[in-house]
Parts: sequence; structure tokens; C-alpha cells
Amino acid sequence: MRLQKLAYTSVRELGHFKATKARQSYLSRITPRLTATRRWRHQYTTSCIYNVIGSIQ
Repeated sequence: MRLQKLAYTSVRELGHFKATKARQSYLSRITPRLTATRRWRHQYTTSCIYNVIGSIQ
């Protein structure tokens, strides 16, 4: 019983490890695009704020 539980736990951990590795590689592949989008969104938000401030003044 204990050995079975140990085997189940190790299999589950291995699956989790593989999923984590896959997620990490996926994230490292998608991260540049995300940062570019975030940078563009930041510039867009900043320009919107400046436009609002300029229209108030």
C-alpha cells in the first residue's frame, strides 16, 4: 500500500515537473511578445493621460 502511494506520488510529481517545464518554455517563448504588448499599452496609457491633462489645462 505504501509503495503504491509512493509510486503514485512520484508519478504525479513527475507529471507536475513536466507540466512546469512546458509552462516555463511556453512562457519564455511568449514573454517577449507580452513585454512588447505591455510596453505599447503603457505608452498608450501615458499618452492618453497626457492628452487628458492637456485638455484640462
